[in-house]
Amino acid sequence: YIPVPPEVLRQKLEQRLEEKAVEEWQGVCTTLQELVHEELRELRWTLSDSYQPFDPARRRWVGSWPLPDKEERFARQFLRAASLAGFTPLSRFDLEKTRELKADLLSL
Repeated sequence: YIPVPPEVLRQKLEQRLEEKAVEEWQGVCTTLQELVHEELRELRWTLSDSYQPFDPARRRWVGSWPLPDKEERFARQFLRAASLAGFTPLSRFDLEKTRELKADLLSL
């Protein structure tokens, strides 16, 4: 994960390219941006749809529990959307280290 906005990264890389390569680079960036945008658009609808059984605001009976196939589908789509948005998944080790750091800071 690079904590730099894509536009800034794109501009900095463009400055290092020769004039002939800039147009080609812009085409590559535009194509990648369109691909990610399209995938996120498709994910938005399927993610919303697969969340419906778990939405507490619905206040409707959703059938028999558990719903392992629907839960799995929702989790898979949620993780893909987070990945496309640039989020980095945390491991159990990361969470334990965070708790340790929090305990150390609170003990000061």
